[in-house]
Amino acid sequence: MEFPTPQAAKEIEQFLQKLEDYPPPIPDSVIKQILSECGMHTNDIRVSHIMNVVCQKFMSDVMTKCCECAKLRAKEDKKKKKLDIQVSDLKAALETRGIHVNRPEFIVSIEPDEKEKEE
Repeated sequence: MEFPTPQAAKEIEQFLQKLEDYPPPIPDSVIKQILSECGMHTNDIRVSHIMNVVCQKFMSDVMTKCCECAKLRAKEDKKKKKLDIQVSDLKAALETRGIHVNRPEFIVSIEPDEKEKEE
């Protein structure tokens, strides 16, 4: 493992100081819960803030890719003027990140027969 250069160490310290003033969009309790489920237990709030920034960046990248997929789909359908994001767009965006979602495109609910309702 290489140690950071003095300049890099200074930049890291400045970044950590900026994180203290940054209001996290995801509550710290949520980040701590996710970290503990992954087996990482820490009381250092800086770790929580760094993970918060990483999660926010990941979600931003996925949503940007979703919008790109939706725009490509919208070009094919000239009638629609509004941009709508569908599950297929989310699946495509996540697959570019190596996350494969095995979920049906739609869910069908089946009404029980009248006889089953009476029982």
